[in-house]
This record gives sequence, C-alpha cells and structure tokens, in this order.
Amino acid sequence: MKAFRLILSIGLALSAAACLPVTTTAPVGSTVGFVNDGAIEGTWSGRIDKDSSATTYFHFLANDDNTFTLVGVTTKYGEDKGGWGTYTLTTAVLGGHRYINARETIDEGKFASEDAQKANIPLLYSVSGDTLTLYLLDEDMAAAAIAAHRIDGKVTKGQFTKDVAITSDAAHLDKLLASESGVKLFKMFMVLTRLK
Repeated sequence: MKAFRLILSIGLALSAAACLPVTTTAPVGSTVGFVNDGAIEGTWSGRIDKDSSATTYFHFLANDDNTFTLVGVTTKYGEDKGGWGTYTLTTAVLGGHRYINARETIDEGKFASEDAQKANIPLLYSVSGDTLTLYLLDEDMAAAAIAAHRIDGKVTKGQFTKDVAITSDAAHLDKLLASESGVKLFKMFMVLTRLK
C-alpha cells in the first residue's frame, strides 16, 4: 500500500509500517445518495508535506454510475521512488458539507488488497475557484468520539499508531457528519491547485 500511504496519508503521522487513515463501514452520504460533483473533475496538484519537494497529482475522472476514478501519482523525492494508485470515489453533500468516500483499487500496478478495497476513507472537502482543500478525520478526535459514545467504532492500538474504524450505520454516521460537531472531527490534509 505504498502508493496509498503516499497519496492518502496524513503527512508525517504515518510511517512505512503505519495503518490506514480513519475508516468508516458505511460510506458518508449513503442516506442521501451519491452524485458526482463536477467541481472536482480534472487534474489537481499539491504537496502532502510542505517541506518536501515531492508533488502529488490527482486526476478525477467522472463515471456514468455517479462514481469517480481517481488516479493519484506522487513524484520521486529523496530516496523514495514516488508512487501511484487508483481509487473509486463517491461524493455526497450532508448539511451543506461536501464529502468524498475513497476506496483503493490499484496500488503500484497491482490490485489493492481485499482489505484495502473494502476500507472506506471519508474526506471532507471544499472548492474555492481553482483550490481544492481536503480534510481527513483526525484519528485522536474520532477515537475520542467513539470513547464518548457519540459514534460507534473500534480503536486498535499498535506499537506506534492506532487504527480507528467507525462502525456506525449510515443513518447515525450521516447525522453526525451533517452537523458542525461532526465537521470538527476533520483536520486539513492537503491543498490542491487545479491544473489548466
């Protein structure tokens, strides 16, 4: 899952042995349905780590079934050879907030593992002109919401990191993420600029 970590990781918080970002059992927006957001279609570029010279490119291709195919490429930097992967995405709007659900499909030219293909990674996003800002669920805040019984889930602690999986059904997940308190569970991941 090297390309996955390069493209959908939380900057320096993930290491080579790290786990997935926070995942959900149900895709965000399941209760309202998925409709492709044309505002994200096309090619975008940005940097996961502002101190790195590596650039990440995302190309969003709209499909007829209200999904996107995302092709993500990160350039070579330092001793890292870069990486690429593809993802199947859906987009939805809850409480005026825009969400992407991402599932990895191909990692470095090979089908992603079955677990990776099943893992739904929710992202909150905003588009302003030619700027796309992506936010991932903060694992500590999501774990705290689970511990406080605001949402169902499971937290598995590893040696250096923890896996956080939200297991709430679609209705409870969407209700939380339609609210301002749900939006506060996300932290900025990456700012992208549209390539023309």
